[in-house]
Amino acid sequence: MTDEILSYASFLLFDQYLPVPYAQVKGIIDDAIKYLLEDAKLLVQVEGVGLRFSEFTDHPSRIKTPGKTWVYKPLIDIVNALADFLKNKKGKEASCTLEQKPYNSHEAETPGANVMSDAFLKLRKSTVPPEKGGKRPMADVVASCEFKTFSKNRFQVTIEDSTMAVWYFSRSHSAKSPDFDFTT
Repeated sequence: MTDEILSYASFLLFDQYLPVPYAQVKGIIDDAIKYLLEDAKLLVQVEGVGLRFSEFTDHPSRIKTPGKTWVYKPLIDIVNALADFLKNKKGKEASCTLEQKPYNSHEAETPGANVMSDAFLKLRKSTVPPEKGGKRPMADVVASCEFKTFSKNRFQVTIEDSTMAVWYFSRSHSAKSPDFDFTT
């Protein structure tokens, strides 16, 4: 049982990963929700559901659009509205923004390697000079996003020298096999 992956309530994770305790930011989160609901009009109250982003009238897989970038485009408006909230209501500057650039690679730290994503949460102000060819350095990417309009369990393999591990990712959990030598 010592190898189990544990799950925690989100507010407990916030206490571990936010630069300040969750109790100090809970009021800001509540104010941001109120702003998105009343001022930006990006949240709506739906009977039997609760709060829902107004552009997502249904599950993304059921929204008919030319492609997945159109389905998830409202996320950019939401991130921009949160940046406006921070600036206008709290006097703070947002450190990140969301960009959608499907099939666009980022310059990885390993020469010759590229990372493909549908969108990425990036620093507003770069920390490093751009690489040749104008590719965005991975050092500026806070989170890489892959959009799927269907539910799909995912497997991935990582290899380091002769050591391999198999990873499983789903919306509910992740798991990793013990490392093994794939050459023997």
